[in-house]
Amino acid sequence: MKNSSMNMTQGSIIKNLAGFAVPVLIGNIFQQMYNIVDTAIIGNVLGDDALASIGAAAPVYALMINLTEGITNGFSVIIARFFGAGDKQTMRRSVSLTYILSAMIAVVLTLISVIALNPLLHLLKTPEKIIGDTRRYMMIILLAVVVTVTYNMLAGMMRAVGNSRVPLYFLMVSSFVNIGLDILFVKGFSMGVAGAAYATVISQGISVILCFIYCIKKCPELIFGIKELACDKPLLLELINTGFALGLMEAIVYVGSIIMQGAVNSFGTATIAAHTSARKINDVFTLPLGTIAMATSTFASQNYGAGKSDRVKKEYAMVFLSHLRGVRLH
Repeated sequence: MKNSSMNMTQGSIIKNLAGFAVPVLIGNIFQQMYNIVDTAIIGNVLGDDALASIGAAAPVYALMINLTEGITNGFSVIIARFFGAGDKQTMRRSVSLTYILSAMIAVVLTLISVIALNPLLHLLKTPEKIIGDTRRYMMIILLAVVVTVTYNMLAGMMRAVGNSRVPLYFLMVSSFVNIGLDILFVKGFSMGVAGAAYATVISQGISVILCFIYCIKKCPELIFGIKELACDKPLLLELINTGFALGLMEAIVYVGSIIMQGAVNSFGTATIAAHTSARKINDVFTLPLGTIAMATSTFASQNYGAGKSDRVKKEYAMVFLSHLRGVRLH
């Protein structure tokens, strides 16, 4: 597999955006389709109570995913800027700090989420008949937060250098593995909701391993040495400010979802199961906006780093006009 990095500081703006955004959109749709299949397997094999036990705390998991994805995407914005500027040394330094910050975030989030899980499940009014399965499923997922953070970090760094295709390929592999393990663990080994959690963690772990191998062999710009580990306080603060700003922006919506989930849980397991299924379908229709945001931020960061502010202005004008046309059509 060749290095698929894309320098978006040159060439057609439309081709750059489309070439980057289309694989991201396909990957996101693919992941949501997998989630729907995953929901169908659990619902059909284990029944509504099992599906409800996973859905009862789904916004908590979504909050964790979007928070970590937003933070690591914020880190990748800084990396993309130095990539666009051709400053490989500072870029590798930002990569090294991204690894360190991501590891710290994974540890802190794991500790906080595990400690807060039981009180949160009661606060969400999780029905007693499913709270045991919900706790079991979420504990496995939360103890493996480091895997989720690592994948988001590696995928974000690859996208920072314009490589949106390889994360798609690895996501597809991970999704097929996840579905296969779901069937094996849930139906074959009768492991219940714990089997579904282990399937998710293992498949994510495989995607992390594939990303590491690819970066080592094909993305030397994302590999750092001892000299790049030197503490750069201004760069560190910039990574923290940008990462946590995007992370909070991504996560804030799911705070409301958690509050709403508490109301849904009060109606019982049948309502929770129905709400879980509907949420999976609804998520598919929110993908294009997130994809556009990711593509425009990477394009803008690379071109800003290269000192090509005119291309950034043209890009935002094109995106704004396309949104206006969409509004008029509706």
